[in-house]
Amino acid sequence: MASNPKKRPRDSTALPKSAPPTKLHASRMPALKFPHEAFNSQQMAAGQGRKFHEFSSFSLASSADRDKYIKDTGLKRISTTQNWGIPSGPPSTPSLEAPRMYRSRRGSISGLAPMPDGSVGGWRLHSLPTSEALRNQDVSDSTEFADAYSKRAKILTKPILNSRNKEQTVNAVLSDFGKVRYDTSQKAFQFTDVTHAMGVSGKGMNNKTSSPPEEIYAPSISVSKADGKSGTPAQTYHSEPMAITLHNGARTTKLEDESGMVGIFASIPNQVCFQCGRMFQEKVGKNAVVTGVPGRPFGGQIEGDTFMDLSKTTVSRAAPMTELEGNSKNASEVTSIYEHHKRTHAIAMSD
Repeated sequence: MASNPKKRPRDSTALPKSAPPTKLHASRMPALKFPHEAFNSQQMAAGQGRKFHEFSSFSLASSADRDKYIKDTGLKRISTTQNWGIPSGPPSTPSLEAPRMYRSRRGSISGLAPMPDGSVGGWRLHSLPTSEALRNQDVSDSTEFADAYSKRAKILTKPILNSRNKEQTVNAVLSDFGKVRYDTSQKAFQFTDVTHAMGVSGKGMNNKTSSPPEEIYAPSISVSKADGKSGTPAQTYHSEPMAITLHNGARTTKLEDESGMVGIFASIPNQVCFQCGRMFQEKVGKNAVVTGVPGRPFGGQIEGDTFMDLSKTTVSRAAPMTELEGNSKNASEVTSIYEHHKRTHAIAMSD
């Protein structure tokens, strides 16, 4: 491998502006068995609109209620800030406290903003298991909701199998990306400019019915080579870069040239690896927040946030579902999600 004596700064300003997006396509190997029903189709779905992760808009009466919501639902403040178009108060009133962003141990992303009337407006992009529990029409109380969440969380922990039910070294992701905007006429937050995309790692892609792998996995290949690595398939043919490529094909502007994006990647079954974390740091734009929500640990990567000083983007790894199972604090937070978002608040559906 060629040496790279001058190390490139690890931030998105180091990469040149990208070419316009090109629409590519990908499909999975037909003999593989995936634990999530989204993969029943061999085609890796991608397009405009939110598909996998629910988005909630809500209002809290006061800053005290905001603090209680943060504690009850397990939010941790992150460093990235965004402008969602919050209205300002009359000139005679004190300036409002700045909006803040948070993420939970389950990988949800939230924003809370003081409003001119003294209330606190909020939004939340929910993790995949929580989203699927919120969509469950048979849930009627917090116990049933927690059970529905647990069942869906366990799906993320299950491996992908071959026709002989042998575990394969294949990973898959389900993702949504968009921007948050405050609609003054509706007095609610909206998730806009949204795209969804699936992804599968190289050993799970059907090369006969997909675009060339060097194009499908290009986001990770380019970052790997810019970091002075060789960009081999083992390093870069992962499910996350496929999803990024498919997102870009469904958008008028590539994610890396955007600003203020919010996205979640539900990963089946493994934690986001080091290389894919690097790719996210470079390929999701400025002032962005992206979380990886895994079923189980992988590659020594641990739960935590990486904030990029120049791009102001945060890349977060959520706690693996295997580590949250049986965690009493997590169970309490899931119950609080039901109280705030299933029973008390309607889910704000985006186009």
